Formats: sequence, structure tokens, C-alpha cells
Amino acid sequence: MFNKSTPQSTLPEQFGKSEANRRRSVLHDGIQIEGKWASDGIVDFGGKFRGELSVETLVLAKEGQIYGDIRAQIVTIEGTVDGTILAQTVNIKTSARVKANIQTESISIESGATFDGHISCKGAPTDRWKSCSWLWIVQNFKTKLHSEIIFATQPL
Repeated sequence: MFNKSTPQSTLPEQFGKSEANRRRSVLHDGIQIEGKWASDGIVDFGGKFRGELSVETLVLAKEGQIYGDIRAQIVTIEGTVDGTILAQTVNIKTSARVKANIQTESISIESGATFDGHISCKGAPTDRWKSCSWLWIVQNFKTKLHSEIIFATQPL
């Protein structure tokens, strides 16, 4: 469940496994973790975590709370995050409450989500819209956005 090795790159590597063959950790209800946590598979989390989290895929349930740093290929948030997120793809769902600085290549924020923070995208200024794929699902202005969007001039 816990991996003592530290990833060499800034993001966990793709492991090339199909969804069915990837390791999956499911932790919910009453779980509290503090410190560093690394996993080379899918983490489905609904507890409270404080520290540094490095995983291939993170699914944070509605009840889930993360306070600290997240590094992943894919992050899906339904719960609460307060910290930083470094991921290739970030999906912020309707029930999410996110206060974070995010560095990503692709982000979606659904209507009803609360976001307060900064979003940085990879790529040169001339490739801004090509380098960061945006999907803003904002219906009737229900999404509460308090953010600054920054385009990185050099790869992150």
C-alpha cells in the first residue's frame, strides 16, 4: 500500500497498465493519515490526509479532505483540497471545495464547485491555448471562482 521509493520525475510515471490491472487503494470513513504517501496505482480516498501525496491517479470522494501537496497524472476532486496540485489532468467536480495552486495541462471545473487559487499551464506564451486544454462547465454562474490563471513560459 505504501511505497517507500520517491518518484524521480516531477510527476509519477505512466505505468502502462490497463484500468483493470492497476493497483487500487480504497480508504474511506474515519481514516486519517499524516506524512508522505506514494502509490503507483489508483487511490480512492475519502478520509483526511495531511502531507505530501504522490500517486498515479487520485479520486477524492465528497467526504475526503487533503491538506498539502498532490502530485499525480490524474486528479478528480469531489471533496476538499487545500494546498498545491501538480497533475496532467485535474477534474474539479460540483461538490468540490478547492483552495490550491494548480499546475496542469488540462483542467475542468464543474458548475457548483468552489475554487480559490491559481492555475498555471505548461507551454510557451504563443502556444497558450494549445498547451492547456480548458473545459469550464459554468452554468448560470454557479461556480464560485476566485482565481488567477497563469501561463508558464517554460515547461513546469
